[in-house]
Amino acid sequence: MPHDYLRSVQKKAAEPPLPRGPVFVEDAGPPARRVVRLPKASRRWVRGLLALIVIVIVVFAGAGGIAAASALAGRAALSKAQDALAASDTAGFQRQMTAAEGHFNRARMFAGPFLVFLPIPSLGTQVKAVDHLLTAATVSTGAVNDAFKILHDLLALESAAEGTIVEVPSAATLASLTPEEKRAMLAKLAAAAPKINDIDRRVRAALQEIDSIPSDGLAGPLAEQILPLKARVAQLRDALLPIAPLAEILPAMAGYPTPKTYMFLMLNNTELRPGGGFIGSFGIIATSNGEVTRFSSEDVYALDAPTFGRVGLPAPKPFADYINIKEWGMRDANWSPDFRRSSEQVIALYDRERALARPDLPAVDGIIAITPEVAADLLRMVGPVTVDGVTFTADNLLDELQYQVHQAFLTQGLPESQRKQILGKLVSQVFQKMFALPAERWPEGLAAVQKHLTEKRILLYEKDPVLQGAFEQHHWAGRMVAADGDYLRWVDANLGALKTDVVMERSLGYALRVAPDGQIIATASMRYKNNGTFTFRTTRYRTYARIYVPQGSKLIRVDGSLKNDRTKNPSLAPGVPDAGVEEGKTWFGAFTAIEPGDERTLTFTYALPANVSRQISDGSYSLVVQKQLGTQSFPLSLTIDLPRRVTSAEPGEEVAEFGDARYRLQTNLRVDRGFVVSTR
Repeated sequence: MPHDYLRSVQKKAAEPPLPRGPVFVEDAGPPARRVVRLPKASRRWVRGLLALIVIVIVVFAGAGGIAAASALAGRAALSKAQDALAASDTAGFQRQMTAAEGHFNRARMFAGPFLVFLPIPSLGTQVKAVDHLLTAATVSTGAVNDAFKILHDLLALESAAEGTIVEVPSAATLASLTPEEKRAMLAKLAAAAPKINDIDRRVRAALQEIDSIPSDGLAGPLAEQILPLKARVAQLRDALLPIAPLAEILPAMAGYPTPKTYMFLMLNNTELRPGGGFIGSFGIIATSNGEVTRFSSEDVYALDAPTFGRVGLPAPKPFADYINIKEWGMRDANWSPDFRRSSEQVIALYDRERALARPDLPAVDGIIAITPEVAADLLRMVGPVTVDGVTFTADNLLDELQYQVHQAFLTQGLPESQRKQILGKLVSQVFQKMFALPAERWPEGLAAVQKHLTEKRILLYEKDPVLQGAFEQHHWAGRMVAADGDYLRWVDANLGALKTDVVMERSLGYALRVAPDGQIIATASMRYKNNGTFTFRTTRYRTYARIYVPQGSKLIRVDGSLKNDRTKNPSLAPGVPDAGVEEGKTWFGAFTAIEPGDERTLTFTYALPANVSRQISDGSYSLVVQKQLGTQSFPLSLTIDLPRRVTSAEPGEEVAEFGDARYRLQTNLRVDRGFVVSTR
């Protein structure tokens, strides 16, 4: 029974004013006593009112008592559920979780009468908080219970020999499962996808309930319950974050029910390209019912070299201008910063070249691309791997691999065509060790995959429109996003600078101001610092940089550009910028170079189109800044000068920045960022 595995998932999921009028004063003597007798009908009305008040008090007190007792019983049941899970009592866990959900439902029902107090200041705040809190507890408890049932079912497999149900042990590995067991798990996962998506929706609804609780004016004991519950529900959401979409996508990618063949790309982001990194090698992975039926690795030059001069596609102009490459090859195919577009071009060139030189290579259904950081994290999970006497670890992977394919093969007497064979062997061994990971460590692998998908170091493309639609829905496809307001994406292409991106520092600044003539002027500046020296890996940095901005933007000037680097342009004469339209965005491009030990800033100044100007005039400004595929996190600073005082912003500024018409923020581009500023 996968108790350790289930516990690892549970850890992620668990714990009227007085009337005003004239005043009359009698001057003479003490007031005479008067006995006022109400009419009989009035007396009956008052007695009835008093009786009603007593009944209301009793009802509310009773309801409140039942609600409180039920809530405490729910909490106790949750504690017992945790104890049951710790004792590997899965039946007891499900029984206590069902009881907890029932208790919280009962508490919410008996707390319902108190909603009449919502309009009353202070008291209404407490009532609202209790209602949201109980709703969140009910929804999240039910979601945990249902998720556990699904997980338990996924890990319970029918024994073909005995016709009985057995559970996958916590020490079981993917490699130890039979083909029939893998197929059964994939079939169950595919069937469970709608239920898992529903659980994910309910957990997000529970978080919205907690977020709806007022942050001020809560009684101490009530306030103390909110943060722990929110943390538990957030843990549950994080646990489901990779599972929900994977349930929808993984079976198909694993070849269930139809076999799949993918191209596997290692995007070398130490030689940054718009589509994530230079394509130095590629692999072929074929899957069927959860089995890897083929894995092979190839040097990209095994296709590019024998087909040189025969492909017949001109390379993008900057290749010809700055590195004298006039014909497009597969290694340079990811020129578009939109991963779908670059993948389509990679496959188009792959198909042309394999038809000319390697007909043994298969057609592919899509692309799975990773950067070296992903490979390093996989090594961190599986441990060191030794290939041909060379030991690779998470810490030395990049340096050692670069040395082996650029230097060591010479001393080993290997022909250049075989210099990347070590990479194929390395990837094969890492896959073998991944498949040998015990079930209890699968959540660790899912978490790592989710992190790299979010940070655009794992990228996916599929020809199948259904699967591609799922990739795009979950933001795994590296697409250029649509933006109603302002937009910025800075894209570098390392052209002839070896692997110098490994030593480069970047920081991006974005400023916006309203010109006297009413135009909205934007300035995007990238500061580059070259921390390297001249070695076999690093040199002067040479980049053709493009910025993607709202369509209709007009370039005003470029500062910091060069015609070429100092060896070909000793006077450091500025270059001539380029412009175009792609994926619904206007882009501007320019070349620059940075010598080792130096730094340089490249700046684009341009006027934004009328739709952004209208948005600002209406009192609401929005900005999306997308990171380049494959890049490391680097600083992003914003200075947005608006015509009126900022009244609210998301994310918020530092408190010291409040109270003026300028929005200032320091953040980073670890992930895509969105900003909304209001001046209404």
